[in-house]
Parts: sequence; structure tokens; C-alpha cells
Amino acid sequence: MPQRKDVSTTGPSGRGYARRIAAALLGGLLLAGCGGRVAERNGARVQAIAITSAEFAFAPAQVRVRANVPVQLTLDNRGLLTHDLTIDRVGGPGWLAGLVGHRVHVEAGPGSRAIATFTPTPGAYLFYCAQDRHAIDGMVGILIAAD
Repeated sequence: MPQRKDVSTTGPSGRGYARRIAAALLGGLLLAGCGGRVAERNGARVQAIAITSAEFAFAPAQVRVRANVPVQLTLDNRGLLTHDLTIDRVGGPGWLAGLVGHRVHVEAGPGSRAIATFTPTPGAYLFYCAQDRHAIDGMVGILIAAD
């Protein structure tokens, strides 16, 4: 009898990966409000968000922010490997960003921090670690931007 291949852990096309992504999205949509604080910096409102990374998770994995208000995201890597936080399409200024979105990418080496600033439009955005197989191993989260 031929052996059946378990597709639940075979990568982005596997059912297990899709279930984790769906669970992160659903959990983010149900999230009541764990946003960062809004502060004045140089006369402009900025939301300060801190996300910790380690092998193989983000904390928190669900973040809520105000849409159309700049976000200053600090990635604090407490792991032994390099990690990053990537959002493929987060909106942004200009007609091109409105069509294809603006990519957010911040990378931190082991034991270091990195900062990215962006302005999200309303929506739910998947974030993940783009290093090797880290997203497949569970390094995914959701950012909710709402008014």
C-alpha cells in the first residue's frame, strides 16, 4: 500500500500552514484592542509599537493600531538567530502604494533591535519572518489598522 504524504507541514501550500494563517487573521479580527500608545514626536502623532521575536514566534502576535496614523515599530530580537518582520502590502501614500501597497521590512540580528516607521491604511495585515523557514515554523502574526 503506498504511503500517504502528510501535507499539513509541507510549507506554504500545506493545509496546516493555511490553518495557522487563517487562525491568526481570525484572532486579529476578534482582537478588542491591544494597540500601542499614540505620542507626539516633533509635533506629529506617532504610535509606538514593540514586538519581540525569538525562535520561532512573535510577541505579541496580534497588534491593533489606528489607521492613517504613523507607526514606529521596534523589533526586539531576543533569539539566537537573525529575525525580521515583513508586511507585504500595508498601504501608504501615493497612487502606486494604493494599488500595490507598501512593503514593510525590518531585520534585527541576535540580541539587537531595529526600527521601522510606516503609516497603515485600514485593514488586516499578515506579518511574518521572511528568514529561511521561520514563517512556516510559526513566526506569523496580524496587525489590525482601524479608525
